[in-house]
Amino acid sequence: MKTQMLRGKLEALGLIEVLSYISRVKESGILSVRRDDVEKAIVIHEGNIVFARSNQTNDRMGDLLLNQGVITQEQYDMATQLLKEKGYRHGRSLVEIGAITPKQLWRAVQDQIKQIAYSVIPLPDGSFEFVKQEIRQKEQITLELPVMTLLVDIIRHYDERAIFRSKFPDMNIVLGIVANSQAQIELEPYEEYVLDRLDGDTSIGELCEVSDLGTEETLRVMFLLKVLGLTEPLSFKEASSSHPLAPVMTKYNKMYRQINSYLTEHMGSVGTSLMRKYLDETRPLHQATLANVKMGKDGSLGSAQVVANMEALSLELEHTQMALEESLSEFLYACILGVKKALGTEHETVLLERLEANV
Repeated sequence: MKTQMLRGKLEALGLIEVLSYISRVKESGILSVRRDDVEKAIVIHEGNIVFARSNQTNDRMGDLLLNQGVITQEQYDMATQLLKEKGYRHGRSLVEIGAITPKQLWRAVQDQIKQIAYSVIPLPDGSFEFVKQEIRQKEQITLELPVMTLLVDIIRHYDERAIFRSKFPDMNIVLGIVANSQAQIELEPYEEYVLDRLDGDTSIGELCEVSDLGTEETLRVMFLLKVLGLTEPLSFKEASSSHPLAPVMTKYNKMYRQINSYLTEHMGSVGTSLMRKYLDETRPLHQATLANVKMGKDGSLGSAQVVANMEALSLELEHTQMALEESLSEFLYACILGVKKALGTEHETVLLERLEANV
């Protein structure tokens, strides 16, 4: 059987969304992280962290207990010697010489697993690899820490608040609350405060402007809600009507919404998923225009991101408009063809008539 694997490059808090997925589907496997000479691994069983490994000295059992003042340097040295002579682990060696009790050993191993797991998430660069596999718990001492509990704790206490601004490059996204979410984390009152203000019409930027928490802390909460799977992008505020590209975006977004409405009328939420698939297929052909552009639940594209992409090209306005029209038309035709493939020629005809009537 082919091994299933996720891999990629690390960025600050980037592993959170990977682990969020692993948690939601209750996946099992081993997450390995590498950064320069640092190598760490987290063993996950059905969405719970059960063990962790590290090649770093300060993550070793004896070093942790020594730094905490639980054992003395003399006891540390004696356990290290026993480790070399007998091949025992540091924990067993410390119990053997009477430096710690079995109860302390159990607690120390669990604290060690937590420390390694916590240290992996904030790494700003490096690489990761998650190999899905059945986990046979061979370790004598393990932990049962839900991945989502770890993620929530890190998000709530992460010191560099500015990082949360980078998680929302398009502040014009209008978020909605996911119905029947399976999230089981109890929100703090200030997190409920933000969630209650997601009315399906206010953009992230607008909410940050009026939030009593301030922009950075509001974005922290929004990121937490996103990781928990409590929110989804519904639509996008249109680009400023004074921008020369605004009429083009408004025209096409109106048609995209009509197509999405038609598809969801006949296919339910699968229709929106199909449109996102067509956008992903169109993007490589028009990377300059559609890079990082998201689609809302209503089928509209993020105008602000599209406009920013076009401005970065530094073309004459006429050429910019032509390039924009070409890209948006490509996505439009892909969606119309998708209607034909999914529902048949007669539905394509009906849709085209509706689009023409409302242009």
